Amino acid sequence: MVESLDMIKERITQFQQAMPYCREILDFYALILEEQARIRPQLKITVPVVSKKLLSSRLDKGLSLLGKEGFAIDLDVAQKLFYILSEIGQRSTPKMGAEIPRITEAAERGTLVLRELLSRHYDMDHLNQAAERCGVDKGILSFLIHASVKPSLDAQMEQLKGDLKLEEWLQGQCPLCGSGPQMAQLRDEGGERYLQCSFCGCQWRWERIGCPYCNNKSFDSLHYLYSEAEEAYRVDLCDACKGYLKTVDARKLDYEPSLDLEDIVTIHLDILALEKGYRRPVATPWSPLTDSCQEKS
Repeated sequence: MVESLDMIKERITQFQQAMPYCREILDFYALILEEQARIRPQLKITVPVVSKKLLSSRLDKGLSLLGKEGFAIDLDVAQKLFYILSEIGQRSTPKMGAEIPRITEAAERGTLVLRELLSRHYDMDHLNQAAERCGVDKGILSFLIHASVKPSLDAQMEQLKGDLKLEEWLQGQCPLCGSGPQMAQLRDEGGERYLQCSFCGCQWRWERIGCPYCNNKSFDSLHYLYSEAEEAYRVDLCDACKGYLKTVDARKLDYEPSLDLEDIVTIHLDILALEKGYRRPVATPWSPLTDSCQEKS
């Protein structure tokens, strides 16, 4: 079970002391978590009803339950959160300070149709086209949209995953939405591997050996990188698809990790993998905002 918000904020403070070059982005992350938690009680969404017949039929065929488009979004709450996060963001880093006013101005003028972007939050082609048409930063716009709908996604993910028999799902993609994993962690006494979805945050157990992106299980083409100074972290590499997946060994930590936070503070592992010619097959919300950490780590 992931630690409470207060515990995560305490962990953020510890990371800031150890990684001062990420202080700005970690300050912003803490504020994001606070605002998402504060607005969550206002959500009014109807969680999709899934019959046992449909559930069994889809999962038996290896199909995700909903797909990205199947999540309901409280557009009023998401729009309200969008402007709150925009105001916080433009005070957080110089890049966001320069870009966010242009985004909010376009939304207020109607050049960016905000409610449509929020309702089609999963459609990156639509978002990229809207950003190009308005001349605004795609990465920052994508982050704001995803962070604004995340409370709606979280609420449904937490309820719907109870309907799933996650131990029986043997796919490298999320059983709820079909997205690839953002990160992995090893936990429990046997070091079982759990993947966390890059879209909805659902976690599920998967095979210890193998690439979840291309299903490669050949030992000869699977490797990992690690630093002896950071034995709890490693990067799993696949030569077949040239993809990489960061992994946290929770057994070697004295706290329960939040993988979203661990993703931010392990940006140096992304740099290492990229330098060796590997890539991250999935988009993650925070990657457009961690440039300063990449430059200084």
